[in-house]
Order: sequence, then C-alpha cells, then structure tokens
Amino acid sequence: MSGTVKDNRGKPIIGANVFLKGSYDGTSADTSGNFSIKTDAKGSQIWVATFIGYKQKELSIELKPGLQEVKIILPEEQNELNTVVITAGAFEASEEKRATLLKPLDIVTSGGRPSILPVH
Repeated sequence: MSGTVKDNRGKPIIGANVFLKGSYDGTSADTSGNFSIKTDAKGSQIWVATFIGYKQKELSIELKPGLQEVKIILPEEQNELNTVVITAGAFEASEEKRATLLKPLDIVTSGGRPSILPVH
C-alpha cells in the first residue's frame, strides 16, 4: 500500500506516521507526504495516520493483491495554550492589568535563575 498524507489545505505532512493498527507494520511520510508500506496482512484492516498537532485518523481498508494507493487528509487539532508566567529574579509578568516585556538581556542580568511557571 502507498499513498500521501496531507493537511486540510493540501500541504504534505512531513513525517506523519501511518501504521496497521495492532501490528508493527508502518512507516513515516517523506518530505512530499508520500509513504509506502509492505505488509502480509489481508482482508479488511484498520490503518491509522497520526502527527502531532493533527487529529488521528483511522481508515478501514480492504487489502487486495497489487499496489493500492490511499490519500489521507489529517484535520488540524485545535489546541488552546494557557497563559504562562515567566519569572527571572525580581521581574514578574503575571498580573492581568499590566505586562512586562522582558528582553534576553534582562533575564541574563537579573539576580535569579529564569523559570517558567503555568498560570492557575
């Protein structure tokens, strides 16, 4: 079996994983989103395509003798990032009503060690 893995806009997803569910048969897409897999499996099989930042897709494919071509489209996964507080020494950018813009030099020249803390 061979094919391509692309996103909703038709752009190749480089390095997307494509594998036969419940087995070690699988591969990764190349720089053009193309992949090719050889397997001894027969009949109806579940194939899975995954990549970080995209929703996992499962496809039921009837494997037949000869080369089969599959086009897989992975939809982007919508993730919301939480606010992050960055502290370094006496600097703090955690209040909602004001923000402090830290430059790399500010972090290096402050007395403390930089750390990143999640906001709760």
